[in-house]
Amino acid sequence: MDLPSADIGADENVALCHALVEHVCQEAGLRALFIKGPGAAYSGLRDRRTSHDTDVLVHPAEIERLTLLLASRGWIERPRDPADDVFPQHSRSLYHHGWMTDIDVHTYFPGFEAPAGDVFGLLWGRRTPMPIAGRLVSIPDKPAGALVLALHLLRSPWLPETKGLLDGLARRCADIDPGVLLHIAERGGGQAALRPFFEENLGLDLGEIDVPPPSREWMLRTTGQTSAAIRLIELVDAPWHRKPGMLRRALFPSRDALAAMNLHIVDESTSLWRPRWRRLCQSLREIRSTLRSYHKFRAQWRQAARRGGAL
Repeated sequence: MDLPSADIGADENVALCHALVEHVCQEAGLRALFIKGPGAAYSGLRDRRTSHDTDVLVHPAEIERLTLLLASRGWIERPRDPADDVFPQHSRSLYHHGWMTDIDVHTYFPGFEAPAGDVFGLLWGRRTPMPIAGRLVSIPDKPAGALVLALHLLRSPWLPETKGLLDGLARRCADIDPGVLLHIAERGGGQAALRPFFEENLGLDLGEIDVPPPSREWMLRTTGQTSAAIRLIELVDAPWHRKPGMLRRALFPSRDALAAMNLHIVDESTSLWRPRWRRLCQSLREIRSTLRSYHKFRAQWRQAARRGGAL
């Protein structure tokens, strides 16, 4: 079960990844909650379509053990761009030379601001079984799964398809009691992030509900349309003694930073000159969207401060 046949497609590969992770977790006594992907389709939250990775949520105290167990089966953690450290690391992406899809192991889901362990307990308490690849795995029930999917979509408001996908998700939530959705959002600390979905897509009135302002992390995630925009915001906000180092890393990214987008660069024999030049050219091409993202973040930050301060 560790290596799939080379003849199978992405759908079968993702299904087998679900089964593999479930098998490893059951043997080790770990809890795995599969989010998005096939589970969302199984719950009726979206149409079936090909997924390119397997997303699994685990308790923060259990991620080290799970990644070590998967590493013993040949799964390798993808390099991470140090620029991403402006956000708490919410997942680890693992790849395997014998598999065509990744496994993304999450410890929390951005947009839920409550402590990660509490959010896992909340979602685990609402788990429901799904058959896949000859096994039963746990997925969030329909209300919890809907909010996970909504948060995933809300992180990319600049994409032209986001509004239509959120509207479609709202229609598929017609059989869910809105009070249940609001209760899950409140307990998970997701009211601020989910407010646009509740008001603009579900048509709920949150006027009398005390909704805190969104956190700085969420504002960055939802306005930072490019990695250059996030680096610019962090550079401007950083103390002066940190700015030279940040600027140097932006202009001359490390091997890990470049390999996060291209695994071939992991090879020490690969020159960094070309990928560094391509990244610089891409940043220059994106300068307009970068500046738009920067000004949008500043505007949202000022608005949140007027409403009572951002988290």
